[in-house]
Amino acid sequence: MLTPSELLDVTGYKEDYVRVLGKFWVNFKDDSLKGDLLRNLLTAEQITTGDNDSLPSIDVETAQNIVINLLSARNGTDYNLVYSFRRYLQQGVNQKQFLRAVIKNLKRQNINYAELQGSLARSISFDDFRQMLYSETRLDIRFLTLVNTKRLVAEPSNPEKLLILDDIKALSTVGQRWTVGLDIAGPESKMFTHIGMERFQLIYEQIKLYAQQKNATFVIRVHVGEGYFKKGESQEDNRFGRLIAQSNVSLIIETLKTLRLSDQVIIRLGHVTHATPSQLSELQKLGIIIEANLTSNLVTGSAATSAIREQVLLKFLLINLKTIINTDAGGVMGTTIVREYRIAQQIINKFKKNQVEITIGSKKYFYTQLPDTMDRIDGYDYELLPPDKKDNFDMENLIKEAEEYRTNVVPRLGGQPKSS
Repeated sequence: MLTPSELLDVTGYKEDYVRVLGKFWVNFKDDSLKGDLLRNLLTAEQITTGDNDSLPSIDVETAQNIVINLLSARNGTDYNLVYSFRRYLQQGVNQKQFLRAVIKNLKRQNINYAELQGSLARSISFDDFRQMLYSETRLDIRFLTLVNTKRLVAEPSNPEKLLILDDIKALSTVGQRWTVGLDIAGPESKMFTHIGMERFQLIYEQIKLYAQQKNATFVIRVHVGEGYFKKGESQEDNRFGRLIAQSNVSLIIETLKTLRLSDQVIIRLGHVTHATPSQLSELQKLGIIIEANLTSNLVTGSAATSAIREQVLLKFLLINLKTIINTDAGGVMGTTIVREYRIAQQIINKFKKNQVEITIGSKKYFYTQLPDTMDRIDGYDYELLPPDKKDNFDMENLIKEAEEYRTNVVPRLGGQPKSS
């Protein structure tokens, strides 16, 4: 969530980028992944480490540029490695100070509500937390406990025991200390499995039981459609990544259909970037909330180009999915919610001005009229957007969807905790 400069401030380094870089070098120079990343960035800045393997003197501006690359997914820096460098900096940091900085960041963006990955630290009392939230501008924050995506893939060591101790611990946090659900996230390097879906069913049923017992509403957020991509890959190169994503979406849909879905358990799917039109239609019928992570799709390589990113959002709107604009991990991705809404508006405007069309299979959809140059539709069937679909392409609908979630659902998310 925090920008690199905010992170350095809260960890006590202020703007001492040279010292931070030196710390990274000492700890990660021999690491096969992080060390290689450091060396590549040093090489890009025309700095060599020499035979003695020590870090040369570096000016402040160069050190700043390298550290910012390490702490944010800029210039092709792998976002999974970014998390590693951030976690290293956060070791031993006062949790109250860190949370206070996150809240300031959210307030600066005029955000009223946020769901953060993690839990409210035991070292922070409810009274302290309320004071952070309500000082100056009221803000509502809830937490989602992390469950690694691997849990939807991995085979159990004991087939009769699908949930391990870590799963049970994660589930037990829901409904406690402003934690209102689970965030199932991590690199999607492998396809979900049927065993993983059986585990997901157990997780869902347990969350539904908690919701009934506490007369509350909880959330399960699943990162399901990114696949696993390398920066700079073409769409043909990352074909396997698309297959991973589409397989994951397919299994999630099959599983959701077998469940007795409850209004007290909200399913939110992150990305769904590569879902097929038929999969999107199935999700629309199920009433599942889809998160449109526009910039994140580019940062992760899930969308190879801005044109592909445009198609993702436009297809969501055409099929009338419950769509909420999201930032993903703002500090890592360099995103803000204001910027993401601005990008969404630009995409919608381009469609309305006939500067871009929606392509689904062999058909293209145009907003009001065919383009002047007919070669844009050569080899395709075409259709003017039906009148009943035009209302879908209105930013007010996207804003309304988020506002309805905040006003109708949030008050039921775990209730208001009592003072500790």
